[in-house]
Amino acid sequence: MNNEAHRYDIYNAIAQLEEATTNHNATFDEANKIFSDTEKGLSKINSDYWYPYPLCPRFHGTPSAPSIVLPQNLHLQPFTVTTYQLGYISGRLVIRQVNSEYDYERDAWGNVLIGPYYFPYTKKLNDDVRDAVPVADCSRELRVMVIENLPMLLEFVRSSIATHTQTLNWALGNIRSA
Repeated sequence: MNNEAHRYDIYNAIAQLEEATTNHNATFDEANKIFSDTEKGLSKINSDYWYPYPLCPRFHGTPSAPSIVLPQNLHLQPFTVTTYQLGYISGRLVIRQVNSEYDYERDAWGNVLIGPYYFPYTKKLNDDVRDAVPVADCSRELRVMVIENLPMLLEFVRSSIATHTQTLNWALGNIRSA
């Protein structure tokens, strides 16, 4: 057996890693420019906005878990879910962490109530909302999540402005015609 076929070329691997890192950093530089340009574009509006839907980062390399079928007599404990809110506040594109505590709905005997598809019913107990942080100061995983959801934030802001303008025009029309 030939030993040459089983050797690992460490220098080639390092060169490939350096190339991948350079491309990765250049891509994040482009994302940071988009964040800055978005802040400049949104600076023309004189309002703060929070995107109303919670966001969750997708961490690379995380396998998806199969769905869990729970027996009805299982006594599960309260749990916490971490999500993020994206917004435009005080001239900055920001994100804040929200830790929501949940518990399972139970019957009179303490059994967890199971809904369709054997999914347990839950109830939210409270939210711990952290301070907003500029997106540019966040981890790379969070910035990836923001760049994925930025079009939806911009569409939400545009739609909100259009709705407010329509409402204002309707109200002005009522005053003008009176």
